[in-house]
Amino acid sequence: MTKSNIEIKKSFQNDCQLSIFIPTFERGYFLDYLLNSFYEQRHFLEFNFEIIISDNASKDNTFEVVTSWKDRLPIRFFKQETNIGSLKNYLFCIQQARGEFCLYVADDDLLDFSVLSQCVEEFQHLSDVGAYFTPWCIGSNISKKNPQFYHLPDDFLVKKNDHLNLLTNILNYHIFPEICIFRTQKFNQLLPVSRENIAFHFFTMVSEWTSFTPIYFSKRSFYLSISDHPAGTRNQLGVEQVENFWDSYRGGLELILGNCVNKMPIETASIFREKINQFIAIRMSIAIRLRIAKKRDKIETFLLASRLRGLGKENLLPIPFQNISVMAAISYAIENHEKTHDKKKLILLGNYHESVAVNIQKEFPEKEVYILAGLRTEIKNSVIFFQGDGSEIDKEHLSEDLNGNVYFSEYTMLNIKYK
Repeated sequence: MTKSNIEIKKSFQNDCQLSIFIPTFERGYFLDYLLNSFYEQRHFLEFNFEIIISDNASKDNTFEVVTSWKDRLPIRFFKQETNIGSLKNYLFCIQQARGEFCLYVADDDLLDFSVLSQCVEEFQHLSDVGAYFTPWCIGSNISKKNPQFYHLPDDFLVKKNDHLNLLTNILNYHIFPEICIFRTQKFNQLLPVSRENIAFHFFTMVSEWTSFTPIYFSKRSFYLSISDHPAGTRNQLGVEQVENFWDSYRGGLELILGNCVNKMPIETASIFREKINQFIAIRMSIAIRLRIAKKRDKIETFLLASRLRGLGKENLLPIPFQNISVMAAISYAIENHEKTHDKKKLILLGNYHESVAVNIQKEFPEKEVYILAGLRTEIKNSVIFFQGDGSEIDKEHLSEDLNGNVYFSEYTMLNIKYK
């Protein structure tokens, strides 16, 4: 422990109101950007605060970055001897906190101290409340007006054990209870658990909080999730969750419903289950949209779209189901079979909407894509994708004719691959 750290600890033993904690690993450049932002905004916080940084055994420049800021910001720095994992590092930070309130911030995001100050002041007057939740914004600059991930028409209070009110608001406003200021003492009394293989941990935690204490939801937003970071590119867990966590979200919502379902009529429970289906269907549609935009695995996207169709929510697909299924079949044939690699033309044979060809052309810019109603004798050295099982044109899956044309169908491919 350095002398400066000892001095910082002394100054916050008795009157620290807010502990901002940052578990970090191999993110020195991003952490430097965050601490610089704190320094520029420090005048907005008219109360004592501390910054707790726990380095999870990084080998980059994290220590040098923290050292450069420790004389300008109230930092308490800890370095783990070995990587203890993200959750344990998170909990370690809280155990060191001396503030009345605690707040987590990712090392690659930002806080708006002007709004945060208002939220802490309001929280101080909510003496029975254990946790104060807010939406977050998505952007790259605090000074700009950034879009919120979800919106609340007004603040609201959830009383202790009122899981029905909690679930109703989550479903009505599509709330993701991830950004939270909590009373440090109450958190250490509760020690909320997280079992991500069962349910989305933020839904699990908010359900536990509701069983333990009243909680508050504010429409203000002080947290900025940075999409394109000025300090460089990095993988974002939140983005990966949007593309893959729909079943985890469902588990979390069903967990909250399980805490109040015995207090409602059967008909009401059925209504809530359908609302959960709608919530998950919206998350699936967003995942599909992202997957299409980022050119993710087409087979996975098709399977996810099929699940959405199975829920009776095909209307939420960002593009027609036929486009997605054709894209999956063509991707499978072109990327996995040598017969198709050297063919420059792709013929869609049958009754296809023009948008199918447009989407495929974007995906395979090296191919010339055409839609034709029937075969033509002048077609040569092309990949020909047809509807049905092939009986109409007497061609089998991945057969090749004398003109060098390779034939395959969506129907045959899916039944061969997945039957």
